[in-house]
Amino acid sequence: MDKTHNFAIISLVLGCISIPLSCMYGIGVFVSVPAIYLGWRAKKEILESGMKIGGYNLALAGYIIGIVTTAISGLYFILLVVIIVLAIVSAASN
Repeated sequence: MDKTHNFAIISLVLGCISIPLSCMYGIGVFVSVPAIYLGWRAKKEILESGMKIGGYNLALAGYIIGIVTTAISGLYFILLVVIIVLAIVSAASN
């Protein structure tokens, strides 16, 4: 292994940044989706090189963190919509 794949590093960094952002009204999805894509692409290119390029575990971690934070952001967004709808229905009934 001569070097670490750049996309693997970027995927992990974006995945880590998406963790706190997923708690902020679901905006983590804007960072976690690129983390998923870059992690997937880095894993693919590393495997195609016969593992001559390093960073497979970094890419895998960024990929997994991206998936988890995308799910968390999606659930948070759904919860926020439900709360808003319930507030509107409650206000309309009064």
